[in-house]
Amino acid sequence: MPIFDLFSKRRKRQKGEMPDVYVYNKIPETLKVQIVHIWNDELGIPGRDHSPYQDIRDAYQAIVDKGLSR
Repeated sequence: MPIFDLFSKRRKRQKGEMPDVYVYNKIPETLKVQIVHIWNDELGIPGRDHSPYQDIRDAYQAIVDKGLSR
């Protein structure tokens, strides 16, 4: 069954009233919190946990450096 491009939808598009479905420049706060919890579980919390890594701060710094190099 074909999907019809209704006049009302075409008109809204022409006027710029239809928002973009995707947001490209904002990371949701809930996702940021989940990422921090995953990192804390895997790497440990600097100054508080014993970790398989020599220095937890070095691991976090490596993550930051990797992200900045892109």
